[in-house]
Amino acid sequence: METVSLNLLELQICLLIAEERQNTNEANKVTDRKISDKPALDLHYQGLTGEFVVAKYLNVYPDFTTQSRHGGSELIFRGWKVDAKNVNPHTNLMTPTHKKLEDADIYVVVTGDNPYYILGWCFAGELINHRNIVYFTPVESYLLRKENFREPEALKRLAERG
Repeated sequence: METVSLNLLELQICLLIAEERQNTNEANKVTDRKISDKPALDLHYQGLTGEFVVAKYLNVYPDFTTQSRHGGSELIFRGWKVDAKNVNPHTNLMTPTHKKLEDADIYVVVTGDNPYYILGWCFAGELINHRNIVYFTPVESYLLRKENFREPEALKRLAERG
């Protein structure tokens, strides 16, 4: 597990982008296919903080775009598409089954509330797999338990090898 803190300016940027993404989605009548019962703005903010934490950890530029999007990844790290998942307050990784294998190469799992904790990561095929489908959330989802995550440091080592 790695610990990452965001400063006040980074948190304010996360809130601003979350609000803009929510406003854009509302204007475009985008339907959220979310697992949680939290309000959409709260989920956007939670997601943005997770993206920022992973970007800061990997020393890459976060995604500041606010257009409506469908699936996909938020970060590019050494040519890999990275999808950051802030699972706070949980510790397992879940994503709706509308996610496709090609949406991301790597999923990084974050939890906490400043400081944040990078719990680990996995390759897309380790999560997006019919054996991982669960039905106990509002939408059908993939679930990968924390004991199956790779260590955060292994992601940096993998990138160093090329």
